[in-house]
Amino acid sequence: MPSGVFGEQVLTVAVAGTGTTVQVPFTIAGEEEFAGTIALGSSKVTAGKNLKVTGEGYAPGETVSIELRPKKGKPVQVGTVQVRADGTFSTSVTVPKSAPSGKYTVAASQADGDAATATVTVNRAGGIIGAILDWLWELLTRWF
Repeated sequence: MPSGVFGEQVLTVAVAGTGTTVQVPFTIAGEEEFAGTIALGSSKVTAGKNLKVTGEGYAPGETVSIELRPKKGKPVQVGTVQVRADGTFSTSVTVPKSAPSGKYTVAASQADGDAATATVTVNRAGGIIGAILDWLWELLTRWF
């Protein structure tokens, strides 16, 4: 069988010279490819503020873990959410106030390890001064 083929299948056999065909149903054991996706309410968020995370294509009834993963360092779990019967979820998570500014991966993982990801930029809390410092930091880190 070709790679990636699994589930309910039908084999059709044609008997040469008679025009007779026979269809034989069978099942190929295997795991379906994970089709989950997530979307974020914004591509930027201020540390200490909420970020909306929505997902689809997850296993109904599954508990999904939401993590904030920095480029360097340990991931931080920022929430969990129960998947609805239609395979979707929607939640709002709080980005830790202590999160340094920069780009992060938001991961929404099922218990079996299947996960969908999206990218968010975390800005430091602190109004206009914080925004200016974040801009300068981003500018400087591009050079090194």
